[in-house]
Amino acid sequence: MRRDETDIADCRTGRVRWRSPRLGGVHQGCGRPSPAGRTTLTRRPIRRPIPALREACVTLFGHDLTDSAQLRPLEPWQAGEFAAYVDRVRPHLAPWLPWAHFIVDADSARNFLQRYADTQSQDGGRIFGIWVDGKLEGGALFRIFDVPTGVCEMGVWLSPDAQGKGLVTLAARHLADWALKVRGMHRVEWRVTPANDRSIAVAKRLGMQYEGTLREVFAFNGARQDLEIWALLATEQA
Repeated sequence: MRRDETDIADCRTGRVRWRSPRLGGVHQGCGRPSPAGRTTLTRRPIRRPIPALREACVTLFGHDLTDSAQLRPLEPWQAGEFAAYVDRVRPHLAPWLPWAHFIVDADSARNFLQRYADTQSQDGGRIFGIWVDGKLEGGALFRIFDVPTGVCEMGVWLSPDAQGKGLVTLAARHLADWALKVRGMHRVEWRVTPANDRSIAVAKRLGMQYEGTLREVFAFNGARQDLEIWALLATEQA
C-alpha cells in the first residue's frame, strides 16, 4: 500500500478498506494465495458509501431498535445536537415535558445532560437518545434509578416525524428488560398525565398495571397536574 493511501477498518467484516487517490476511490482487500504460497491482496471498488461505514464503526454502546433506529447514550458533548432537536420539536414536547421549556440553547442542554451524566456515574438516573437514519428523533431516560430500593422510573419521547413505527414501545421495553433482568431491579414505574393517551397505551403494551392517581401533585403549564402511576414488577415480567 502506498504512503498516500489510508486504511479504513470495517468493524462488521474484518476486512481492510482504503482510500487511494491513485486508484480513484475506496477499495477493499481480500486474501488470495499466490503461487509462492504467500497471501496477496486483490483490490476492487466498495459499493457501500463511506459515511455509513464510518458511522457503523465509531458508534459505541448502541442498541438497534429497528434497521434504521438506534438507542444509545445521550451525553454532554452532544448538547448542541440535543438543543437543536428540542428547538425543532418544542411545540410537540412542551405540553408534556417540563425540560422542553428551559432547554433553549447548547449551554442549558449541556447542564441538563451533565446532571444525568453525574447521576449515572453514581449508578443513578441516565438518559439516552433515539436516532433514526442518523438523526436525533427522540429519547428515553431513567428519571429515577434507585438500586438500594430496586425501584426506577422511566420515560420515553419521540418527535412527530418518527411516530407510528413502534419506537417508543421498543425503547421502553428494552429499558425495562435491562432494569429488571440485567440490573435486578424489582419495580419499573411509568408516570403519565391522564390526558396523554399515547403514553398510557405504551404502559399497557408493556404489561404494566395501573396503580392509582396522584391528584394535583405538581404545577405545570399554569395548572396543578394529576399523575397516573403505572408499574411493572420483576415477578410480572414475561
